[in-house]
Amino acid sequence: MTGTPPQKSLEEQIGDLRTSVRADLEIVRRFERGTPIYVVHDPIAFTTQTFSVQDYLILGAIRPDWSLKEVFQNLVKDNRAEESEKEDFYRFVLALRKLNLLGHSGVGGKELYERNQELVKARSKGGIMKWMMPKVPLVNPDAMLSRTMPCIRWLFSRWFFCLWLVAGLTALSIVFNRIEEFSGGLNGILATKNLLFVWGSFVLVKIWHELGHGYACKKFGGVVPEMGTMFMMGTPLAYVDASAAWGFDSQWKRLIVMLGGMYFESMIAILAVFVWALADGGLLGSCAFQLILMTSVTTVLFNANPLMRYDGYYVMAELVQIPNLRQLASNQLKTFSKRWFLGIKPTEEPEEFGLMLRALIFSYAVGSGIYANVLTFSVAAMLAYALPTVGIGLAVYYIVLNFGAKITKLAKFLWTSEEVATIKWRARLVAVLALLVLPLALVAAPAPFRILTMGVLTAESEHTVRVESQGILRATHLLPGYYVPQGQLLASLENVEIESDYQAAVAELERAKVEFDHALEQGQDSIVESRESLHRQKRICDDAEAKRKKLAVRTSQAGRVTSLPVASEFGKYLDIGQPIATVLDGERRIRTYLTEKELLLANAQPGRSVKFAVAGASHIGFCGKILDVSMVSEKQFTDLALTQLNGGDILVDPSSQEPLEPLYSILIDATELKFDLGSQVYGRRIHVSFERKYEPLGWFTYRKLVDFLSRMYVA
Repeated sequence: MTGTPPQKSLEEQIGDLRTSVRADLEIVRRFERGTPIYVVHDPIAFTTQTFSVQDYLILGAIRPDWSLKEVFQNLVKDNRAEESEKEDFYRFVLALRKLNLLGHSGVGGKELYERNQELVKARSKGGIMKWMMPKVPLVNPDAMLSRTMPCIRWLFSRWFFCLWLVAGLTALSIVFNRIEEFSGGLNGILATKNLLFVWGSFVLVKIWHELGHGYACKKFGGVVPEMGTMFMMGTPLAYVDASAAWGFDSQWKRLIVMLGGMYFESMIAILAVFVWALADGGLLGSCAFQLILMTSVTTVLFNANPLMRYDGYYVMAELVQIPNLRQLASNQLKTFSKRWFLGIKPTEEPEEFGLMLRALIFSYAVGSGIYANVLTFSVAAMLAYALPTVGIGLAVYYIVLNFGAKITKLAKFLWTSEEVATIKWRARLVAVLALLVLPLALVAAPAPFRILTMGVLTAESEHTVRVESQGILRATHLLPGYYVPQGQLLASLENVEIESDYQAAVAELERAKVEFDHALEQGQDSIVESRESLHRQKRICDDAEAKRKKLAVRTSQAGRVTSLPVASEFGKYLDIGQPIATVLDGERRIRTYLTEKELLLANAQPGRSVKFAVAGASHIGFCGKILDVSMVSEKQFTDLALTQLNGGDILVDPSSQEPLEPLYSILIDATELKFDLGSQVYGRRIHVSFERKYEPLGWFTYRKLVDFLSRMYVA
């Protein structure tokens, strides 16, 4: 009776292999928390690993002309290792291979071949997505940066840093003091008319950002060998290779290089704030506002975000002195999960950190894991938006690729891994719970979100002033926000034909008067005929004058005027019935809109309570009651500020500006809203939230996906 052959030891499997440490690795000796370590930076994968002095001695002993067996024998001979540590040595070598720190010189062997196949598979994984996001080296900027460094060096001087600090604080105070105006501008950032400027300036800003890294690296003597572009969803994003900073001995120098890009971007942000504050609206002010958002808010959300592998991550890793923070956090989370869910104890002693640092590492692992999943859906949404039709297929492929790989890996581990061989049934129970029961429970769980809509602040009495005569808009005679009496002149139109008809009618009336007076003096028999002609011409003149008066647009009731045309609309042709202004009076009201599906889910009926907040001051909540619910006809809808054309949620046909689906107007009592909102109080955007009936989270997600696709194709 023959049994299975005994498993070979690691020495028998790989002891005769020859390999070497990759020559392109960048290795730096540092002190972290008083202990010397060696940081190995991979310039290709842009990953870093830390090694203790003992581990680095082993790493340095690996030579291409020695087999691994000979390497270990020499370590023992030099008293750098003990014979009992043989298996640990070979496990360490395998770990180095897994990290791709070893070359493939010497005898290949089955293990090296398998490792090579794994690398090929990893590189080819997500091939379509890599094609979507190619990285293209363009130039070696080192010489250019060296030539121009004397012109830029002053940006890194102490006096300019102090000036930058003062200017930055001043810019922050300007935004803070005008926060309502600033937050009001956020409503239009996604308007279609802004997208071209946003796209172009984003590309230029990112070039300036990368130059910040490059110049910072050059200031401290580093080499910047490469600059290029990588395309993300068709948008070119610049990059520079400032990896020479890893060799700087000073932590402050490394931090300055890491923060150089955001430092350069902040200069644009500060200038943009001053331009925005002085421009007082218009095209220049709008462009400055977009730059403020691009160089401050988006920079904080992306570049400064430590959960993404950009500047913020490397700054955080440098500050906590853990270069491989992401990998360490991921490994600790895996160890924690195995211990708590499966009872598997770690085979290796974890690194010793203080309580605060352990909590930070664990929190980072959880946060980065959640963020990675959110980012997956965000990238999928960008794909679907950037590439209609094809993008939807790529988005689905991207989601399946990412989550499918994770689910497959988890299922394979829980079902077949040697680590769970002794706890097979517990592992399979966890697999069923994690991969089947939990997803089904999430799909059936009630959607936790309230129904959110955007509304506008209006009043108890609302009168829309409409154009009564065709004409070209020439001027408005007051600013929105003023309280006016009945009959107040609002705007003036010009119609050459009406004016010509009026002048001709006046001339004919004068001629008829002269003829009638002449008939009276002569006593002619034509007095009756002349009188009838005079009366007829007077009626024609009165009609022409009435048409002419309609070119002066006036209010038909007293109230506060809102939404008058701006100067950029002067010269625009207006047709009869076209709205030109709104006059409001009485108690404050909110008007918002719900689709038929949302109306049923919200159970929006007169008398029910809702919550609302003013856009830009959402931290202050108010309650109100629904006063009226009515269906809106396509022609009655006039709140274009709430549509996708101006960054809102309501979908309308861009040409006819009519809603694409039936809408219900919800009128809400807002008398509780009593604090001062400025002169242009009416027309302000209001966030309204309704309580939601039970709706499965799965169905909610499906509806939102359909809404997103509809919005994408309308845009």
